[in-house]
Amino acid sequence: MRLKETSFILITNRYVLETVSFSNLFKSNNFYVSMCLKKITLCEVFDFAQTDKTTNNKLSTINN
Repeated sequence: MRLKETSFILITNRYVLETVSFSNLFKSNNFYVSMCLKKITLCEVFDFAQTDKTTNNKLSTINN
């Protein structure tokens, strides 16, 4: 089986950290991130693959 390429953005409380390729890190579409990347605890994982691909590879501030 071949993993489909799915882009998603890793988000903390304030910042979008980075957009990465789904198949580079995970084997399943349903998961919880139980690790820390770049020493920042991830709060949520949002899947943008079916929404707006123009958000890929951009750093953005999330307004709370």
